[in-house]
Amino acid sequence: MHSSRFIEHSFQSMQCVVHQKLLKLFENLANSGNCFDLQEVLLRLTFDNICTAALGVDPGCLALDNFRQEVLFAKAFEQATELTLLRFLIPPFIFKPLMFFRLGYEKRLKKATEIVHDFADKTVHVLVFRCACATSIAKATLLKKG
Repeated sequence: MHSSRFIEHSFQSMQCVVHQKLLKLFENLANSGNCFDLQEVLLRLTFDNICTAALGVDPGCLALDNFRQEVLFAKAFEQATELTLLRFLIPPFIFKPLMFFRLGYEKRLKKATEIVHDFADKTVHVLVFRCACATSIAKATLLKKG
């Protein structure tokens, strides 16, 4: 994953997301004079960049018209990441019963991963459909490079 081709693709993807979306969003927010949550903006940037670089799909989290709306799958992705980390911090004799009975944070993790998997399934189906309809995908993606 650290080949020069991967690094170049990641750099170009991030540069594109920053210049085409993030800077425009910051300009719009600055001109509006409204307050905003920087952590929320960075979460959306991360999710847009991951989806654009890895899947070639733009989820539109940084789009000006979507910015005031909650992005369910981005929140679920963040929550699933955080809750999965808890499995490494909590002893197995505690988290395994929680996981088996779907209690506590494991219940939230299950729901969050369902949302993430649903988004991923829909995205992959769209990409497969595009491949079936066209001779090649217009944008370079990690799925194509793999």
